[in-house]
Amino acid sequence: MPKINFQFHAMKEETVQYLMQTIEKYDLIVILIKSYSKLEYKIYDSKGISPDTIMKCDEIFLMTKEPIEGATTYIQFLRDNIGFLSILLGKEENSTLRESKISCEADGQTLKLWRKVITEYKKDMIKGAWVVSKIDGTTRYYKNHWYTHSAKKLFNQGWLIYPIAGNCLYKLENHDTI
Repeated sequence: MPKINFQFHAMKEETVQYLMQTIEKYDLIVILIKSYSKLEYKIYDSKGISPDTIMKCDEIFLMTKEPIEGATTYIQFLRDNIGFLSILLGKEENSTLRESKISCEADGQTLKLWRKVITEYKKDMIKGAWVVSKIDGTTRYYKNHWYTHSAKKLFNQGWLIYPIAGNCLYKLENHDTI
């Protein structure tokens, strides 16, 4: 089954705003994960979810149909509900912005929908950034790294831009800048 993994930098608020539009446009089911250790989640339909509720979460699942319930672990929930779009919202704190991620494992019409959702979000993003190792200072340009204009503005204001995990920093500048 095909997988998608799209990592990017964006302010949490703008990603949530895009998700709200997407949820309404495609009449999606929303699952908000509350706890991983003892699986807790809440299910919303497209009319019952608010931006404030999503802003309080770190991970959101979007589905085209009702999820299969009854899982007692996070892994079991994932296995039972193939075809969801997972959104991990990056964190903004202490003048740092962490990377966000959208991923899925789906096929058929569901895969086409998730590709469309990601492509629509990318339309207003900037592409290309430098990655700098905090260990030895080496830099490498990643032409396929995506970020929003708001993330670029934070970078220009001196915010540190981090990956989801790892020991690097992003410089949200085009190839010719460094």
